[in-house]
Parts: sequence; C-alpha cells; structure tokens
Amino acid sequence: MSVPTVAIIGRPNVGKSTLFNRIIGRRQAIVDAQPGVTRDRHFAPAEWNGRRFWLVDTGGLVPGSVDPMNRAIRSQVEQAVADSDVLLFVVDIEAGIHPMDLEIAQYLRKAKRPLILVVQGRRPAGRNAPARVLRAWPGRSVRRVGGGREEQRRPARPARVAPA
Repeated sequence: MSVPTVAIIGRPNVGKSTLFNRIIGRRQAIVDAQPGVTRDRHFAPAEWNGRRFWLVDTGGLVPGSVDPMNRAIRSQVEQAVADSDVLLFVVDIEAGIHPMDLEIAQYLRKAKRPLILVVQGRRPAGRNAPARVLRAWPGRSVRRVGGGREEQRRPARPARVAPA
C-alpha cells in the first residue's frame, strides 16, 4: 500500500506553513507575516495518530489573479491538489470568511478529494465568528482539536454557496 499525500491549501497568510511545521514537528517551512513567502510546494513525511503520510505545504492561492507570481503559485497549488489523496483547507477565524475563501472552497469541491476544513487562529471577540465559519461550509463536519480537548460541530444551516 502506498503512503497517502495530504496537501495544505488556502489563501495567503492563513497559517498553512505554521500548520505544516506543527504537524511534522519541526520548523522546515518558512513562516513570515509577509504574504507570498511560500511559492513552491514543500514536502515532508508526517505521522498523525499512528498514520504515516506525505504532507505538502503550498503557497497562498489567489483565485483569478493575473499577477505572474500568483499564477505560478496557483500552478503549484493545482499540481498539489491533483497529486493529493486528502486536502486540508485552511481558513483564518480571526479574519473571518474572505471572498477568496469561498472561491477556493468552490475550486476544492470540484477536486473530488476528501476535504478537511482547518480553522486557524485565536477565537475573535465576536461570539458568533465560529458559527459564521461553519455556515460557509455546508454539510461538513468540523472537528476542533486544541487546548487538550476535541469537539465536533455541524453547521446549523446551509450557506448560500452553490455546490459544485
């Protein structure tokens, strides 16, 4: 049996490289507040709950951008999606749902790969922010892991995003 590949996908500066480093247990990916630091795919062997897999860090996806660098990053992301068995879609709860997140969600739904929504960041002051994130992700179960506990939430109502 081959080792599965898991790709981390999201818009710029949502914490993809931080998540990559945390999962592999070392600082291999560069983390910076400036967008666009990760441009190519980065690969590392990883293990989570006794399961081994290849983890892929990608640059920030900017859908529809005509900038040459963003187009090159998008090409790398598209290749990572095509080569992966599972996708981790990272969003930033502090910033809330951005229009780019919705475009990326539409793109990833069309990929026909198992998809896990990863909500990064500290909980903002607004009590309803987690609910807004979940509503933007219709019909998906979201598991929160951190702070020594794990909880599962489901969206209360579907979002206004049309399925692929």
